[in-house]
Amino acid sequence: MALDVPAVAYVLPDGGPDPAGVLSLLAKRFPLVAERPDTRAYTVLDTADRRLRAAGLDLELEADREGARLVLREVGGQRPLTADLPDPPRRRYLATDLPGGALRERLAPIVEVRALLPLARLEVETQPVRVLNADDKTVARLRLTSRSAARPGADDEEPRALPPRVEVAGVLGY
Repeated sequence: MALDVPAVAYVLPDGGPDPAGVLSLLAKRFPLVAERPDTRAYTVLDTADRRLRAAGLDLELEADREGARLVLREVGGQRPLTADLPDPPRRRYLATDLPGGALRERLAPIVEVRALLPLARLEVETQPVRVLNADDKTVARLRLTSRSAARPGADDEEPRALPPRVEVAGVLGY
């Protein structure tokens, strides 16, 4: 059984350093190892009255050439629930449109008869970083994130930058 260490996320203030600036500041005090950055795009789904958000849930629709997948994340960092969609993405989903399984069972009582609608299209760039001690042991993990959002289907609209975030997680034993 793996033991998960909770992470704490911070939004960087306006006028403060960007993620690269945070790394530069930290590198002056701690040895850092930047890992391979990751970029992903997804669409946020929720009901018109934001029932999922009110329940502490985030539902993401990831689509690429191989297909589409729903990812349900809960506040608190529990393991996400996923479901592959057999058909191309749609403009709306009812709970009965979702593939059977844990994700559908979790959503159905919250969504009820409402439709899941695309609310925003996000692009997220994440830079994982390990913080080392004097023995070159990892003592903390950081994830610096830059995000931008656009309305779904508004391909001619310039995405709007969202405030960057820093997520910090300790390492067991340190």
